[in-house]
Amino acid sequence: MKRFSFHGTVGASKSMMNRALIVRSHNTDISIVGDSESDDVKLMKRALLNLQKGSKVFECGEAGTVLRFLMLRLSREPGEWFLKGRPRLLQRPMEGLIALLKDLGSDVKVTPQGIELRTSGWTVPEHLQIDAEKSSQFASGVLMNAWNLPKGLHFSLSAHPVSTAYFAMTLKMVEHFGMQVEAISPLEYKIAPTGNPLAKELNVEPDLSSCFSLVACAALGGQMMMDNFPKNSWQPDVFFLELLDKMKIPFRQDQAQLVVGQAEAIFPIECDLTNTPDLFPVLSVLLAQAQGTSKVTGIEHLIYKESNRLENVKNLLTLLKRDFSFSNGEFKIHGRSETFDVHADFDPDQDHRMAMAAQAANFAGAKLNIKDKFVVTKSFPEFWQSVGEPCTL
Repeated sequence: MKRFSFHGTVGASKSMMNRALIVRSHNTDISIVGDSESDDVKLMKRALLNLQKGSKVFECGEAGTVLRFLMLRLSREPGEWFLKGRPRLLQRPMEGLIALLKDLGSDVKVTPQGIELRTSGWTVPEHLQIDAEKSSQFASGVLMNAWNLPKGLHFSLSAHPVSTAYFAMTLKMVEHFGMQVEAISPLEYKIAPTGNPLAKELNVEPDLSSCFSLVACAALGGQMMMDNFPKNSWQPDVFFLELLDKMKIPFRQDQAQLVVGQAEAIFPIECDLTNTPDLFPVLSVLLAQAQGTSKVTGIEHLIYKESNRLENVKNLLTLLKRDFSFSNGEFKIHGRSETFDVHADFDPDQDHRMAMAAQAANFAGAKLNIKDKFVVTKSFPEFWQSVGEPCTL
């Protein structure tokens, strides 16, 4: 069985990078330290550069984050805009975003080719209600673009928001650049009238979602040392350290380095991933190797991701010959410590995190031939090099 070994770092967090790029588009004197070669970040950079050049058409590819943040950014600029995207992207839920843009004074039309956006700039209502039940990114998009408004902005999130930790990350970022936001309650906020963001520097952390895929490979079949690991991360996915501790996977954090070793035994856990849903595909493979039944909640909205991740995790676990059940919002995985006895093809269904999860299983005995390996470029183009697999991207 091939062993895993990694010592290095990963690119900048695409979640932080895309937020920082949007904020910088309101003040180009902002300095961003760190970079990412992920497709999502490249698309955002290209779109914002094209906006500076006067383009009216923007390519979003398969990047939901780019589409959502860019629509709200463009809605600040009077004009007519067109956002293109792949068919699967245009099929993702947008009702809440369209309603939000209309409340801010924009006209939106979704076509098979893309999205038409017509705006005269924001018309700020007395109170803005934001649907956050399928994504917190609509609320983050408002925060990142609420600069230089003639009056403050009072808004509320819907009653059952998801991924609020990512909204909290956005809040920290805009406050870093000088925005004053009053939290009236966990669901209600007021943004004070402000000018453009301050010309400050932002150090973007390494991507911890990508890091977790390497952590899983190490826990199942080797070791890893990640340099430049953030001490007090803004990223919600730093939660994986708590999960490692609960699963009794050996790790240590020494100053700016994370060291993870192969687990002699993985313990079953119960966890809520409402704020960290991107961890689930890779985590499911770890829990499939646990000595007992694990319970995971807070993952219902994974059906709205790059793929229907709930169904694709079920497909992967079935291929790995592990029993599971999903009912009443609780996903149970009945783990066994035996190596994965499977030799088969696996289709990640255009989903980068499913490809990484399948590769983690390969370090625990599986022999999965992962189709469409290039999907990892969405978030972690260096993944195959990091796991020691030849793949020309």
